[in-house]
Amino acid sequence: MSGEFLLVLLVAGSYLAAHWAFEWLGHRYMLVSGAEYLLLGILLGPQVSGVLHASVLDAFAPFMTLALETDQVKNAKSLNVKSLTDEQLKTNSDLLKVFESARSYKASLTIQAMRVAEMEGRTADRDKLKSDAETAKQSFLDLSEVVKNIQAEIDDRAAAKEAANNPEAANATKK
Repeated sequence: MSGEFLLVLLVAGSYLAAHWAFEWLGHRYMLVSGAEYLLLGILLGPQVSGVLHASVLDAFAPFMTLALETDQVKNAKSLNVKSLTDEQLKTNSDLLKVFESARSYKASLTIQAMRVAEMEGRTADRDKLKSDAETAKQSFLDLSEVVKNIQAEIDDRAAAKEAANNPEAANATKK
């Protein structure tokens, strides 16, 4: 059975089981929404049952990244912050900060996986993970730079508005 088909079956079955089981448990024990997905991930993952091996999960990583990260985030490096309206700056800032955090988390996890591979003596895995970690880190830093530029533009515009609204304060700072 192919990995893709296995994943679809597991997701569908897991969703139904989680829906029924956690609806009952949620009402009875006041569990928060979303806890079922964490539990299912742990139970089906390579650390507990091994139903989904790490290699199968790794094969789907590019699809997950593509599914979540929009073109707006992927092309953020080419964003001209000076040409955006205040509302566009705020919208882009809010969106990019989420993915900045996600990219930072991904880089950190990849670095930790590299260290584990090194401790376990898997040099081929370590070398691949090291390369992946450097790529993930650079991706995070690139997006972080865009977020900083957006925030700097927001701050500059706020200072300019304040100076325009209060000319006496602007003149006092120039003296």
